[in-house]
Amino acid sequence: LALIVFLAAVLLVGWNMWSVNPVSITRLWAHGGWLPHGVMGLLQSMLIVIFAYSGIGVMATATTELKNPRDAGKAAMWVVFGLSAIYILSLVGLLSVVPWFHVNISASPFVSALHVMQMPILVDIFNAVILVAAFSVMAGTIFSAMLILRNMADVREAPRIIARGGKRRIPALMATSIGVLIIIGVSYLLPSRVYSYLISAASFFTFFNWVVILVSWLRFKKQHRDDHELYRSPFIRFEPFTIWLTIAAIALLTVFSLGSFDQAMGGLAALSLTIIVAIPYPFVAHKRRAQHMADPTQVD
Repeated sequence: LALIVFLAAVLLVGWNMWSVNPVSITRLWAHGGWLPHGVMGLLQSMLIVIFAYSGIGVMATATTELKNPRDAGKAAMWVVFGLSAIYILSLVGLLSVVPWFHVNISASPFVSALHVMQMPILVDIFNAVILVAAFSVMAGTIFSAMLILRNMADVREAPRIIARGGKRRIPALMATSIGVLIIIGVSYLLPSRVYSYLISAASFFTFFNWVVILVSWLRFKKQHRDDHELYRSPFIRFEPFTIWLTIAAIALLTVFSLGSFDQAMGGLAALSLTIIVAIPYPFVAHKRRAQHMADPTQVD
């Protein structure tokens, strides 16, 4: 809604021929606006672009709460195409007001554009919306993490105590909140760089998750090839070729992203955390599964 209001403001200013800074579509290609740093700049920026869409994974997690899981397909279509359209149009509006070489990274570029359009009331509203949006993203992430932790605890791949608490999931919420507090503490230790590191690390985890999901789907489909009731998304075409092509594209973007120092540091952090979890995981998972098979009612 905030981006739609911003687009409406851009259109209003664009129609006002007496505006001090009228909207001009020509700013989009001013000073080499199309790929000003070449194809390499585009490829290195994709890691941050992907981060803007990584939250759609919450939608997949939330399907466990749906009465009709098939509705997830409709939700995916609206979310992916709706967000893409709003993001692209809002960026076109933004760069029609503030050319790319004048964008100030120390503040929200949309707020800067509203200042240029002399709309101080919308500036305050937009700042409030950004704050609320940040909390909503955190709430969605906590919700997703809680469900994942709870499901892992149910199959003995996380401490059994996390599975307690009923529908309120209090132990899972506490465990997730501890992680949030750790990140807040790190942000105080590395205030100037932690944002880039966190975005990069989260994006690398997103790449990894997407590859795991795609490979899991190929294996799942192979095991259920005779299941005619199996739901298949209408967006899947020409598989497995398109799936392997997507995996190759993700691998290529990962390599190019490592060319940036901040993104390379985020990649190193993501790799370190992956190794820390991966090394003990087979032993812990095997032990807990063995205990569960011996006595399904046993509580750790």
